Amino acid sequence: MKCKTILIAYQDDLPAKSLATYFHRMGYRVEVAKLVSDVIRKVRSGNIHVILLDDDIEGVKACDLVAIFKKINPRVQ
Repeated sequence: MKCKTILIAYQDDLPAKSLATYFHRMGYRVEVAKLVSDVIRKVRSGNIHVILLDDDIEGVKACDLVAIFKKINPRVQ
């Protein structure tokens, strides 16, 4: 079975590093992004399976970003 990739999209380093460490230890591939443009680029790659979003990234609410990510890759969770 192919290892799932989790993208952690947080502006603050501390929670992003904590989550990255936790999921890496659980056996997942982990990527981290601090900018919306980086998240979009990584979602377009098709290699991201799950996105963990901060409440607000660069002044954009997470609920507004979900629809964009789903249009780019409908299978992303």
